[in-house]
Formats: sequence, C-alpha cells, structure tokens
Amino acid sequence: MKTSILAVGTELLFGQTVNTNASYLSENLNLMGFDVMYHFVVGDNPWRLMEKLEDAFSDTDLVILTGGLGPTQDDLTKEMVAEYMGADMYLDEKVVSDLKAIFEKRGGDMAENNMKQAYLPSGCTPFYNASGTAPGFALEKDGKIAVCLPGPPREMKWLFENGVRDYLEQFIEKKMVYRVIRTIGIGESDLEMLLMPLIDGQTDPTVATYAKEGECTLRVASQRDTAEEAAAAVDDMCARVAALAGEYIYSYDDEDLNEVVVKILKDKGLTIASAESCTGGLFAGSITDVPGASEVLSSSYVTYSNESKIKEIGVP
Repeated sequence: MKTSILAVGTELLFGQTVNTNASYLSENLNLMGFDVMYHFVVGDNPWRLMEKLEDAFSDTDLVILTGGLGPTQDDLTKEMVAEYMGADMYLDEKVVSDLKAIFEKRGGDMAENNMKQAYLPSGCTPFYNASGTAPGFALEKDGKIAVCLPGPPREMKWLFENGVRDYLEQFIEKKMVYRVIRTIGIGESDLEMLLMPLIDGQTDPTVATYAKEGECTLRVASQRDTAEEAAAAVDDMCARVAALAGEYIYSYDDEDLNEVVVKILKDKGLTIASAESCTGGLFAGSITDVPGASEVLSSSYVTYSNESKIKEIGVP
C-alpha cells in the first residue's frame, strides 16, 4: 500500500524540533511492507494542512499524520482530518475519564481546553494513549486511510507499538525483508559501478548504495507474498553482491566496524593494546563501546606530550 507521512507543527519548520518521528515511522512501515512514497511537513495552519492532505491522498492510500492533537487552538490536525473525511466529532467518554485520572494523579486541576482532546471523529478507530493525554485514531473513507498520532516521539512510538501496528496489519499486501551490508575501502560511485550488473534494470530484489562517513552501505530489499520468499530472495542477492564486492564487505548484518573488530578478536582469542595521541582515546573508546570489549582490550594509553610518549610507551 502506497503511504505518505505528514508531520504537523510549525516548530519543525523553524528547526526547533527535529522530525525523528518520520524516520521511525518510515523504517517500521517499510519493514511491515508498506511503500512509503512521501514525507510532508506543514505548519499549524488549517488551509496548508488541508492542501497537504489533498496532495498526500492524491497519490497514496494511507497517510500517517503526527502532531497537532494537543489541547491548544493551533492543534488542528484532528479537525482537518475529520473535515476532509466528512466526519462529525463526538465526545469519547473513555478519553474524558482518562484525562481526569491523569490530572488527579498529578494533583492539579485540568484546564478547560484539555477537554478538546476528548473529541474524536465519528466512525474512527481510537488508539487510547497510556503514555500521554492525546489519543490517536484511524479514519477510513472510500479506500483512503488516515492515521493520526501525537507529536511527542515517546507518545507516538507507544501508540504505534500498542495499537497502530496491529491495526495496520490488515492492510499489508506483501512482506518486506531487507539486509544492510557495510563496506569499507571503496567510494559510493565505484561501488555502484562494481555492482552495476545487479543494479541496472533491477526490479525485485533491489540493491541501493548509500554513502556514509568513511564507508558505504548497501540495502538489499525484497517484497514478496511471504516473509520466507522475501528472505530467500535477499539471501540470493547478497550472495551475488558478495561475488562482486566481497573484498570490501565487513558486515552483512548492519554491524559497526568496531563491533566486527571485537567479534573477530574474540573468535581468534586475541587481545590488543592501543596508544593514541591526537585522537585522544577515540579508538579505545570505540572498542570499549562494544559489550564484552574487556575480553580483547588489555590496555590503552593516551600520550599527548613528547615526554609522555617517551615515558609511557617508549617512543624513541
């Protein structure tokens, strides 16, 4: 199912808040088998929000919205989605009860405008929020689906994992499986040319290259009727990638280089020591970031001055 993610909030456009919700949702939706086609960001403006809803639904069937579900006047997502879908609002008594319980537990009075959060579109599937005050909901009409989630990442993730994911399962048409391969010692353009026999004219599975700091990654992905079929297709493609670029590959499971180094040292029963100067312990720190590194790193020195280099590690 083709999908859009629409983030609502002027703070996102001002750069005051980073839109981590879009990254989280894209990763999880793709893993579930949804085709995320677009990311939209719009401020707290009803006309522009309605315009972006129309844009999103013009080319996708599922739109996931985040933000704009709070109690203040500029929180308009719920109302705009209801208007777009032609739904009236109703007072959800469970949300009323939940709100009263939350403020009673906090020991304060509930502001009158908090009741705004208890109104939901008629005919929606509510997602009650045990992680905050704003419920989410899903609303369907004529084969189009809007899912609205609160903007705070903690609440958004909680609702996705405790309601939205299960709700979306019914719309999954194919299963997605992908693997991330990590390479080093080759640039992205050279890597793509090396793999061009696999990339040129590809359909499924797909191979995509991505440049990262100091390395490149490959994403091998497949969508099939079952997860088993997709996994088999990915495994076959990974073997073909290895035949062409194996000398540059250090991980087939999206592991960081330091994790792979520690694993190899453990497997071989080896230990290492390090001495650093201008890097100020960065190398040793990258090793000790890996659980179990004490089995392989025996000692580490940071020697910056010439005197300490001579005294501590015997530099002539």
